[in-house]
Amino acid sequence: MAAARGNDPRTDPLPLTGPPEVGEAASAFNLMRERLNRYVEDRTPLIAAVAHDLRTPSTRLPLRLEDAADDIRVSSEADIKDMRARIGSAMASSAT
Repeated sequence: MAAARGNDPRTDPLPLTGPPEVGEAASAFNLMRERLNRYVEDRTPLIAAVAHDLRTPSTRLPLRLEDAADDIRVSSEADIKDMRARIGSAMASSAT
């Protein structure tokens, strides 16, 4: 029961019924789940904002590299591609 509720943050909290030890464990689990949900809710907009702010420099960098030596431009373009993929991934994960 706890595993299923831990995988979906939208489920109802565990009931606080049963022997005192079970109620205490359920209460601790519910509190932990609430804290984790708040953590995710707080961090999501931050990640989205940072990813959004990184898009501008990642767009400017290729323009600045146009006149660079081929070896520098090619390796930098690979780094920029990787950075854009990470930014896209961060933005996608913050949208869910």
